[in-house]
Amino acid sequence: MATKTTWMSDGDEWVFEEGELAKVTLRGQSRQTSADFRVLEVINGAMVLTDLKGLSRYDWHGPVVSWSGDFKLEVGESDGDTASSGEEPIS
Repeated sequence: MATKTTWMSDGDEWVFEEGELAKVTLRGQSRQTSADFRVLEVINGAMVLTDLKGLSRYDWHGPVVSWSGDFKLEVGESDGDTASSGEEPIS
């Protein structure tokens, strides 16, 4: 498994996994959908490098996107240990 981080934003859940399209589950929905950009690298749990320079349709500025809220980090080839931003990790 590649390194992966999950962010919670206003009830939406974003999943960024290296080498994969970003995925989002919107608030109130149970179905996960793929975004239209690929995650090149999970720099740390709160920062990812994408393949797009402009992510304005998501109200973000790329290619590096950062997050200051809750996140859950899963490091590839690990035993399932996780890290968080100092707040409660996502269950």
